Formats: sequence, C-alpha cells, structure tokens
Amino acid sequence: MQCLCKGGLHYDAPSKGDYGICRMGLMVPESVELFVGPSACGRHGALGAIKNGYKDRIFYLYLSQSDIVSGYDDIIGDAVAEVLDTLEKAPKVIVMIFTCLDDLIGTDHEALKEALSDRFPGIVFQSSHMNPIKTDTSEPPAQAIQRDIYRTIATDFKNRGIRPEDIKKDAFVNILGAYEPLPESCELNRIAPLKHVTGYSSFSDFTAMASSRLNLVLTPLGRLAAKDMEKNFHIPYLEVPVSFDPEEISESYKAISQALGMDTVPDFEADRRAAEIAVERTRALVGDLPIIVDSSATYHPFGMAQALLGFGFNVIRVEAEAVIKSDEDHMEWIRANHPEVEFYRPDSCEAVLFDHRLTESLSIGIQAAYMAKSRYIADMFADLQMFGYDGIVSLMRRITEAYQNPRDLKQLINEYGLVI
Repeated sequence: MQCLCKGGLHYDAPSKGDYGICRMGLMVPESVELFVGPSACGRHGALGAIKNGYKDRIFYLYLSQSDIVSGYDDIIGDAVAEVLDTLEKAPKVIVMIFTCLDDLIGTDHEALKEALSDRFPGIVFQSSHMNPIKTDTSEPPAQAIQRDIYRTIATDFKNRGIRPEDIKKDAFVNILGAYEPLPESCELNRIAPLKHVTGYSSFSDFTAMASSRLNLVLTPLGRLAAKDMEKNFHIPYLEVPVSFDPEEISESYKAISQALGMDTVPDFEADRRAAEIAVERTRALVGDLPIIVDSSATYHPFGMAQALLGFGFNVIRVEAEAVIKSDEDHMEWIRANHPEVEFYRPDSCEAVLFDHRLTESLSIGIQAAYMAKSRYIADMFADLQMFGYDGIVSLMRRITEAYQNPRDLKQLINEYGLVI
C-alpha cells in the first residue's frame, strides 16, 4: 500500500468538517447554549448555527483580553441572566461551551455550575469544551461532547436526589455515538426497541435514556458517553462498530444477543440474502469503475474498503487523516492482500497540488470526491443510519444512486452544513 501524501503541515479542504461541537451539544432537548470564548473562536460555530437553523438557541459571551487576564467566572452568571431575559420560555438545560483557553486557565467548573444552579434553580447547567488541542488525548472534543449530552441527565438526577440504584430498567437499548437514529428497516430493531437522543422533544422524556438496559456504541464518538453512563446509571455497554462485512455483522449480532441474555441469535438470513442481492446488482451496474473510500463517509474506511474488495469492487484508494485502532486490522489486510490500493491523506500539505485527481471515479465520501474531482459521489457521511445487513443494502443503494444520478459536490457540502 502506497501513501501518496506526507505528513507535516495540515491542509483543510472546503469539504472538511463535521457536525461541530455546538451542533452536537444542542441535541439535548429543551436546551440552549452559551458559547464562552474569544470572538474569533465562535465564528465557524455562529455561521453553522445560521446555516443549520439553530441560531436562536445559541448565545455568545465574547471574552476580551482583560476578561481573560482577570478571570471571567463572575460575568457568566450575568450573561445567563441576559440570555433568560431574551427567551420567552426558560430552557431546561443550558450547555456552556468553553474554548481552548479555558483548558489553560483551569476554571473550576463544578463550583461554577453549583453557583449558577443556586442563582437559577430549575435549570440544569453543563460545561463542555470546544478544544481541538485535546484531539489526540483520551478525551477528544467530539467524544467529550457526546458524553456531556448524557451528563445533563446525571446532573438532573443529582439535583432531584435520584440515585443510580433508584432507576428502574426497561426493555430498551440506547444507540450511542450516532448523529441520527437507525431507520426502521434496520434488522436491529427486531432484537430490541431502540432509543436515540434525537427521538425526544422534551428533556423530561429524554431522561428515560437512563433507564435502558444496554448501550450500543456504534461509532468511536460514543465511547466516553458509554463509560460515563455505566458509572452514573449502571448501564452496561457494548461496542459494535458499523461494518459492511457480513461475517463481522454476524459476530456483532451474536455479541448483542449474548449481552441481552438471549438464548439464541435471531434469524437474519433473509436480511443477509437481501444484502447479497443488492451487492450483486450494484457490482454488475458499476463494473470496474474505480472506487475511492474516505473517512468522511465512515469511521472505518479501511473496513469498508476491505468489504468492497471482497465483494469484487474495484477499490483503488482509501483516504483518511488517521487510522483508528479498530480499523488497523483492516488496513493490514489490504496491505497484505491488495498492495495496489493507495492510501491518501487529504489533510497533507501536499494535497493542495491536486496531482492525484481521477474524474472517472466514484467516491464514497465528500472529502475523496473533492480531492479526486470524482464524477460520481455516494451521498454518505459519518456512518449515518448505517448498521447491519440493512447498512450494506443502504450503501449499495447510495452507490447505485451516485452512478445513475451524479450530484453536485458543492450542493452536497452545503446540505451537510458541516463546521470545521
């Protein structure tokens, strides 16, 4: 496997981005956000809020140099009061987003939240951070904000004197780490009823996620949340990464069934056969068209590439800024069995040369589509609504749609509403 770009300085293409920390924090029902930091730090988030329709739920406390030098704990309470004065209805939760400088200053957030709770009773306060300086630590921002979403429930329970042992468990299973719930067509729904944060419009109903009997972690984003919920709500968790390999999917269902105490694994042979048929039809349609897989589409691009190679597709390149640990075995398999497949880093400083473009290709992911200038773009981002055999069917459908109805890349990027 040949790496086409070196490391060093990073390049951020217009296609780079994610949901953004602020957008993720607002998944909490009946919440608003107070962004605390220098004005330059809030620019991207503010534009994203306008673009994605949540600008009325996010407020900004811009810090001056004197605020940073003298401390800003005391002015946050006044900012909260001002926010509440502008709202017709008081929120149930206020998520405070702090920037990198707060990590360096060392604000006592527990004391801050206690003071705010005393001043504004009935509101849950949660401190979160937009701090890319911690990206390569044990608490990367995207994982930490997912954890903090569910910590609002823990804070609410603490305020109301509810102990973990007081929580009565139900038959539901939580889906963690995914921006969107799984579709009804996914066979996982037939194992157990599922809960997802976006399924709630009220905070009181949202707290029912603390009553579930199992957390399923579908992407790395949910890992810290699962560990935290095990501690706070005594909910066990199981990591079952999204996969497009039928054998890996089968093993995931065995693990899920065992975790739920089921005597047998549900029969999903019909679902598996439907996935195989979808693969056969799609493979016949696209033929030997070069395919590029990138990490904006899936958290395991090497895993997807391995599955597609096994199906007989002509995967020629994998694009990723880094290789997560759970994808390393897939990368090694490709290196050993398909050394002709290229590895490309879209964040490399050499990427701006655009000397590896391949217009007659199909890219799965907008990063790869931008870098290769692909004619065909499979509309897929962050493993959204993907799991199990239904995920394979969905992937094949998106490849088919990309091939039959080419999309405009700029339009796709705008529709995703990504924030760097």
